[in-house]
Amino acid sequence: MARRLTRQTLGPKFTEGHRRVWAAAERDGLTPQDVGARLGLAKGSETKFLYGERGASRHVAKAANEEFGVPDWCWDVAPKRPFVPPAARAA
Repeated sequence: MARRLTRQTLGPKFTEGHRRVWAAAERDGLTPQDVGARLGLAKGSETKFLYGERGASRHVAKAANEEFGVPDWCWDVAPKRPFVPPAARAA
């Protein structure tokens, strides 16, 4: 069962890469756990990654490129478009 997302803030490492992974997840109807499985993230670390508490390792960046088409350069720049976490949109 998917957990309800309640976090309304982004972490200090949130990048364009994170934003693009979120966009792909929302487009495809994926949960954070689905994203974590596709990117090879450790169980329980999915939300820390998605909200930008953690950056992307080379392994995760490569998986994001293969799974969601996120270019490597996206992990080195701030988001190009505004991003509001799902729980903040619902508030």
